[in-house]
Amino acid sequence: MTFIDQIKKRAKENKKRIVLVETEDIRTLQAAEVCLKEQIADIILVGDENKISSLAQKEQLHLEEAEIVNTHSFLEMETMIHSFYELRKEKGMTLEQAKKMIEENPLYFGCMFVQMGYADGMVAGCVHTSSDLLRAALQTIRVKETIQVASSFFIMDLDEDFENHILLYADCGLNQNPDSKSLAEIAKTSACSFQQLVEKEPYVAMLSHSTLGSAKDHPDILKVREALSLVKENQPDLKIDGELQF
Repeated sequence: MTFIDQIKKRAKENKKRIVLVETEDIRTLQAAEVCLKEQIADIILVGDENKISSLAQKEQLHLEEAEIVNTHSFLEMETMIHSFYELRKEKGMTLEQAKKMIEENPLYFGCMFVQMGYADGMVAGCVHTSSDLLRAALQTIRVKETIQVASSFFIMDLDEDFENHILLYADCGLNQNPDSKSLAEIAKTSACSFQQLVEKEPYVAMLSHSTLGSAKDHPDILKVREALSLVKENQPDLKIDGELQF
């Protein structure tokens, strides 16, 4: 069984409600059909019912089991707007600004849909930029209180002939130049993410252009070494080493 098959199996066994907001893009509706057909998740589509149905019929997609939420008729819209306002008022947001963002920006509507418990997660990014998506999520859903630095990762599924063929790389899309404390936090949270997704013990490598002193000391190398020391001090049971060239 491949890694993605394992993920699908676990998703089916613990089915979640996932909201999709980029419903004017056919790829979103195609993905929704796959999820419904394979019973991977319960799907909520945000948008105009007639437009979604028309596009689905044109492309011969079966989305009858999907729930459709129209922002113009959503009964809890005022509650959502006020909840978003409460989250952002200390940052200077007005109630009118909150109303405009929730009503006009599907990313913020979708994130608040999750934040308020109407869905378990949101998928987007085929139309909107990563920065727009991350900004909406960080301003609404936010990060766990135990996490000091939000970070991203990619999963690489290599040939299964390799013993450790599932690799998680972080941070590849959010923090451009993290300091040593941020690197340490990214290492810890990435190890946790690996354990949750792959269900195996993580082995963490702090990557660098040097391997255990093979290159002359450089600020980038020293930063990695300091991060490694911080992780070992705060989480001594984690199997981690560095600095290492890939």
